[in-house]
Amino acid sequence: MIQMSIPLVPTADGGLLIPAGHVTALLRGLAVDWVEAGGSGEMRGDERTIRELAAVLTELADQVDVECIGFASEANEPETDRPDTPAGEGNGPEGNGPETDHPGTGKPRADDPDTGDQP
Repeated sequence: MIQMSIPLVPTADGGLLIPAGHVTALLRGLAVDWVEAGGSGEMRGDERTIRELAAVLTELADQVDVECIGFASEANEPETDRPDTPAGEGNGPEGNGPETDHPGTGKPRADDPDTGDQP
């Protein structure tokens, strides 16, 4: 059977969190343990059902990994590359909206396609 310790991380509001890597390791470990126990006769139930249940745990672990990768990617993405960042909140090099000819003035560049001005 699986034996592992899982660290608990306290939050500011008194809650507890478990690191996602430990959760996915636990899910995958349980899946492997179930399949091994089913194959050796230690677990009651037919082997097909045990394998299918183990696959569900593995799939859940995969989903957690994907969500965490997506979250980490968004968190590490610079403000200027985010398509959902409104103008004036980090779009230009100085974070003052669209890229400008004169930093801090807010005047659009002459070749800015949004203004229709072309050099």
